[in-house]
Amino acid sequence: MIAFLIFRSNSTTERSTFYPCNQSFHYYSLHLDLSIDSFTELHRQVNIWVSGVRNKAGQKEVRPLNFTVDTTGIKKKATVNFYRTPIKNTEFKFANGAANSEKVPMTKVILSSAYDQVKVHFILNADFVDFKGMNVFWTFNTAPKPAYITFLQILLPATTLYLTIHFLFHFTSMTEQFTQINVAVLGAISVLASLPYSFIFGSSAVTKYPQFLFTSVMVAYFRYIVASQIQLESEGTQSPNMKLNLPLIVFFVIYAFVDLAVIFSDGQNSKTLSTILTIVNYLYVLLSLGITVLAFIKSESGYSRRLIFMVVLEALSFLIVFRDQDYDSVVSSFNAPLQRTLTFGASHVFMVSYLLILLQICSDVGYTEIAAHNNDHASLLKKDTMGVEINVDQELEEEDIEEPKAEVNVQN
Repeated sequence: MIAFLIFRSNSTTERSTFYPCNQSFHYYSLHLDLSIDSFTELHRQVNIWVSGVRNKAGQKEVRPLNFTVDTTGIKKKATVNFYRTPIKNTEFKFANGAANSEKVPMTKVILSSAYDQVKVHFILNADFVDFKGMNVFWTFNTAPKPAYITFLQILLPATTLYLTIHFLFHFTSMTEQFTQINVAVLGAISVLASLPYSFIFGSSAVTKYPQFLFTSVMVAYFRYIVASQIQLESEGTQSPNMKLNLPLIVFFVIYAFVDLAVIFSDGQNSKTLSTILTIVNYLYVLLSLGITVLAFIKSESGYSRRLIFMVVLEALSFLIVFRDQDYDSVVSSFNAPLQRTLTFGASHVFMVSYLLILLQICSDVGYTEIAAHNNDHASLLKKDTMGVEINVDQELEEEDIEEPKAEVNVQN
């Protein structure tokens, strides 16, 4: 947890600059220069986008664009690295009533100690009639040293794998089958989501896909399980009513698909996808709050430990929704998968780990002091309720403890 919090303390910075066009000329090609310096070994990479700016807002428009990028690494005023990207074809997309186009991703610059300055030269070819100029955006984050990141990448899957195996060793079919099966599957998915694919197989576009896929599935599945557990506490049963539970399943499947669609959109259809993601985020919060309020209303004999624990996880999940699952954070994650894995993904991995610890089925005699025995198998959070005393071994007490009898003399 300490390692995770240190990584979370890193900040991502976005900067931009405006390149004006001379209104006396009709441009068909623009050459833009960007210089990146004053970075250290803690700066990992810079992602760069451009956006066209029209003289005034107008109708919806799509304008073809092709570009190439020259990247030059300089060390002590000498060129040590030069790279030119192939010509790429794309488009400037202007929404109806917008003066600025959607951001067009240009390139990603990997920074290292091999040079102390990077110069990026853009060659943009398009019909720039009625263009006021170009905005260039670039983002970078200050990350811990590579050795620290590698440690955290290995720590996450190793811890989750250990806890999942430990959970499976205590697996029993005698009680809580719904919870046991779902939490065990969630543990396995969290291991797949936290594996450092790029560290094992090398950095490439292909290694990003399983990371994003399993992370989106893990997050949606985790939120479904938390909502289902609160629903079970509301109903007072060990298996859900599928008529009520099926809409939850459908909703969280849609949630996972929306998250993946935004990730792989690469900034395209931003307005539509941003709206959809915002809607499903708020629906998730409202749906979960409704289930939680109903569970508290129906609790007549005190609030169970499990209900309190699930509400805490739900509150943390709400915080992450508004902190890390907004459109800008999700759409930029494809260009910075490590950042998303060790922030958004890792926060859910830790919460899954707590589920694996506190919902395991225990047969140790010591647990009978805090949970009612059910064939000597009960989870740490299942039976005990806050504010209600529970006598676990009532029959034992009645047999072994003889109540003293007192003689009472009544005088009129």
